[in-house]
This record gives sequence, structure tokens and C-alpha cells, in this order.
Amino acid sequence: MHHKFKAFESSTFNHDGRMFGIHYGKGHMLGIMGREVLKIGPLTVQNQEFGESVYEPGYVFVMAKFDGVLGLAYPSLAEELGTPVFDSIMNQKSVDQPIFSFYLSKSKMPRDPEGELLLGGMDEALYSGPINWNPVTLKSYWQIKMS
Repeated sequence: MHHKFKAFESSTFNHDGRMFGIHYGKGHMLGIMGREVLKIGPLTVQNQEFGESVYEPGYVFVMAKFDGVLGLAYPSLAEELGTPVFDSIMNQKSVDQPIFSFYLSKSKMPRDPEGELLLGGMDEALYSGPINWNPVTLKSYWQIKMS
């Protein structure tokens, strides 16, 4: 079952009237911008710029197994209408470290997580060995040099 954001049910969402459109892969969507108190796990992000989708032609999102899209791009790649969520989290000093990490698993066991996004750190219980840090070479797509 999908959780859907319904602006009219939120006491903290404020439309600001700006419209936006995003083209992706084989489709597009249209929406309206606003601000919301966003809660992700234990984090609360005040006054987060938020795009509410109001038109999604086709079946791309109907059959999707996710509830929405969370942009983690650098501000240079983000829609000019909004501040990326993680930038807001850092600006509001809601995390100890300015990093986010992903855990991805191939496990099919019900007790094992398929994946995890950790904002503000990494879970050392989910990996072994040293971490190889690479500098970002293009601050938009999180591009790094590989050898």
C-alpha cells in the first residue's frame, strides 16, 4: 500500500503557487511548490521546499513500488525552485556529519533490510573493512573518478 501525501490533510503545508515540471526517462510530471515540515525517521526539517505532484500522465507512477522521490542532488542540479532536502538538513544542523550513506543488499530474507539510507553518518555494523573515500569531481551528479 502506498502512502500518499495529501496537501489538504496537512496542517503545516503551505502552497506558494509556483508550478514546476520535471522530465525524466520516458515521461514527465507537473506539480505545485510549497513548504512543509518534513519528517524522515528521527529528523524534522522545518520549512522544507516541497514539490507536490498534481499530474503524472501514463502508468509510470501507478505501478511504482515507491511513495515518492527524494532528491539528493547538489543544489546546482536541483530544480531552481527548491533547496535539496539534505542541504536543508545540514543548514538546520540536524545531523552531526555532512554525509549520507546507502546500504544495498541482495538478501531475500524477510528479516534483512533490502536497503537503507542513513542521513548524517553511516552504520558501521553494515560493512567490514576500510572505506575508500573519493573526492567528488563534478558537484551535480556526485561524479567521482574511477580507475
